Amino acid sequence: MRALVAEHRFWVYGAAFFLVSLVLTFIAPPPTGVYAMEGYLVFTAPNSMGDGNAFRAEPSNIIFFAAAVEREYNVTPELPRVASTNATLYGIGVRDGARVTLPNRGGQWGNNFNRPYLRVEVVSNSAEETSARFDGIVTQIRFIAQQRQDAAGVPLASRFTLELSPPRPVEEYVSGRYSRQIIAGVLLGALGASALITAGNRREVATRRRPLAESRMTPPATGIGQ
Repeated sequence: MRALVAEHRFWVYGAAFFLVSLVLTFIAPPPTGVYAMEGYLVFTAPNSMGDGNAFRAEPSNIIFFAAAVEREYNVTPELPRVASTNATLYGIGVRDGARVTLPNRGGQWGNNFNRPYLRVEVVSNSAEETSARFDGIVTQIRFIAQQRQDAAGVPLASRFTLELSPPRPVEEYVSGRYSRQIIAGVLLGALGASALITAGNRREVATRRRPLAESRMTPPATGIGQ
């Protein structure tokens, strides 16, 4: 009878733990969202390259030029590479920051730069700040491209141009899914309750077995003189 009561006691503890975890899960505020903005600066070759031009209109040269601009802009270390080249800045966990990348179609283990454009991403807490930072990055990249062509003596009619695609990106409000938060809370509560019940039952079984084991180890008493 005592063992049955003890076993039920741990089930009560487990149920209480699960109910408390449910209450905490549902009263917790939903995930806070942020504003994200993304656009592409496409490098376009002119119709005529002209004489004495240091650059050429071959696709590989356009990509090399885009890569040089990207490297000059990114004076900070790169973010960790991810397996999917489509992973967004928000998707890799950044909630306040910006990123400019030359799309790498080679994935996580190899490099394959075959697109002459730069991907610009901004994540921030407000729509106004997101838009302002995005515009500032685009302006800075255009200035870097202009400086490089000035230094190379490229005629104005023969310069690469940078076109923003789409012409005016729109900031998007993104947030974590509240349903995922609920599911995670329920699962953690169930696992915690199960672990509590299992540990309690094992402890109770060990407690009951200890006197029996000790009695078996105690030698029987013998009379004096026998």
